[in-house]
This record gives sequence, structure tokens and C-alpha cells, in this order.
Amino acid sequence: MASAENEAEEKAPAREAPPSGADAQALAFREAITQVRNRSDLTAKAIAGVGGSAIGAIGLAKFADIFPFDACWLWAVGLAVGFAAMVAGVTTLARRFLRVQRPIVMRSDIRLISDVNRPELQEIQRAFDDTAAFNDADNLLAYEARAHRLLRVARFLTPERAKEVTAEAESILGDVRATHARAAHAAVLRRADRATQGRWGKASIASIAVGFALAAVSIDAIDSARDTAEQKACAEAAKAGVAIGALPDDCPDLDPEIIKPPPDPAAADPPVE
Repeated sequence: MASAENEAEEKAPAREAPPSGADAQALAFREAITQVRNRSDLTAKAIAGVGGSAIGAIGLAKFADIFPFDACWLWAVGLAVGFAAMVAGVTTLARRFLRVQRPIVMRSDIRLISDVNRPELQEIQRAFDDTAAFNDADNLLAYEARAHRLLRVARFLTPERAKEVTAEAESILGDVRATHARAAHAAVLRRADRATQGRWGKASIASIAVGFALAAVSIDAIDSARDTAEQKACAEAAKAGVAIGALPDDCPDLDPEIIKPPPDPAAADPPVE
């Protein structure tokens, strides 16, 4: 019975030991980066979907109502500029959140890191400098070079001593990987934060708000001008003798005081005795 259990344990696949130390820290930072990117992706899709649908619905509903156009042409320009500002704001804001998805390829030589702007590079440099200073190295590249130098030295040592030196080198490399993950996490967090808090993020939000206000005011002015023109035309028709019941249904309620009854031909030519 015991031999059967031993055979079953030998046949069972060996479970991988969970990472520990620097490798566990690197894994935690990578998982945090994935979570930030997932949230940013959902936010970008929500902004693009909801914003685009709202602008499209408002545009289809209102652009068809401005004709026939009876207002000042400046209101038509204001309406077009307002919708353009909303489209530009939604597009820019969604693209800023999508930028969080762009990968960052880390290198211990910071000069080889691309696809990051200057503030993000400063966040990465800060993480690199912290690790280098803690381990008494000039920079992270020199710290990583120390590990590779130990691996080369281990080839010429006795097995026992080589094992110790190799373990030290692997510990340094694990620390470097954890530093890469921490630096990437700081850069991605900054990207997600600056999507709305940065200069262009705030400008995008302002563009949406100003565009909506400008479009709403322009639409209201165009509707008011059309209502005024319709009321004037209906009043003139009523003064000319058109019966109230014969006016179009879209004529607004008219003030009876401004409506004169049609002239009576019989009253105009009194009978001759």
C-alpha cells in the first residue's frame, strides 16, 4: 500500500514552488500593471462608446432641425464648432487612456528605454537609482554587470564555491528584474494619472464642456429665431384676413390684440340713397 502511494507521488507532476523574494515582488508589480491597464482599457472604450454615441445622437437630432435656417449664420458656425470641439475632446481623452496600453521594454541602461516621455523616464530613473544606491553601485547597469561578472567567475571555482557565487548572482539578477517591474509600474501609473490630470487631459475635458455649451446655445438661438419668424409670418397672415382656423397647425397661439379683422367690403362702400 505504501509502495503504491510512493509510486503515485513519483508519477504526479511536480508543483512549481511559488516565487519568493525579489521574484515575488516583480510578479506583484506586473500584476498591478495588468490591473491598471485593464481599467484604463475599459475607461477608454467607455469614453469612446458613450461619448461617440451621445454626440452622434445629438447631432442627428439637432442638425436636421436647424433647416430651414432663418437665424444668423454665426450661430451655424457656433453649432459646427461646438460639435467639433466635443468630438476632438472625446477622441483625445480616449487616446490618452489607450496610451496606457503601450508596452514599456525595460533595460538596465536607461538610454535604451524608448516609448516613454521625460516625466516617465524620471520615474524610471528614480527607481533605478534607489536600487543602485542601496546596493552600493554607480547605477543599475553596473549592478547588473556585477551579477554577470560573478557568473563568469563561478566557472573557475570549486563546485561548492561556484554554487554560492551563482546564488549570489541570481539574487542580484532577481533584484534587477524586480526593479524593472517597479519602474514600469511607476511609469504606467503616471500615464493613467496624467490621462485626466495632465495638461492635455484637462484641455480635453474643457473642450467637451465648452463644445457642449456652445452647441446648446447655438441650437437654442436657431430655434428661437425660427419660432420668431414663424410667429411673425402667422401674425401677418392673420392680419391679412386669414382665419385663425385656416392657419397652419405649427402656428403659435396669437395675441388677439394684434389681429385685425378682415375689411368688410360692404362697410367700405356705404349704400347711396
